[in-house]
Amino acid sequence: MIAWMHRTPVWVVIVVGFITAGLFLVGTVAHVADLLHHGLHAYAWAPTWLNYYWSSPALLDLLTAALLISGKRRGTDLACAIMTTDLAANWYATYGIQHSSLAAQPASSDWSSSPHSSWGRRLSSDGTSAVELT
Repeated sequence: MIAWMHRTPVWVVIVVGFITAGLFLVGTVAHVADLLHHGLHAYAWAPTWLNYYWSSPALLDLLTAALLISGKRRGTDLACAIMTTDLAANWYATYGIQHSSLAAQPASSDWSSSPHSSWGRRLSSDGTSAVELT
C-alpha cells in the first residue's frame, strides 16, 4: 500500500508541501487578525477552553508551515492533528453547544452560527458584554 510513496517524484512532494505550507500561512494570518480584532474570547456563547482552542492556530499554523517547508515529517503529523481537532471542535460547537441540525447549517445569508465567521456575537471592546455585528 505504501509502495507508491517511494515512486512519487521529489518535485511533486516539494510542490504539495509548499502549497500546504502556504495554506497554513494563510490560516496563520487569519487567526492572528482575528486575535488582534476580537481577542481571546471572540465567541461569547462558547466556553473559555474552546475560545482558547480557536486562538491556538495563530501559533500552531505557523509552526506547521515552518515544519512543512523544512521538509520535516512532524509538519505533516501536526497538520493532520490540527485539522482533526479543529473538525472535532467545530462539530462540538455546532451540534453540542448550539444544538443545530445538518438541515439548518448554514443558510446562504446566515453565517452567524459558524464559529469561524466574522459575523455574529462577539464580545464588546471592553470585554464585558456580547454585541451583535451586522
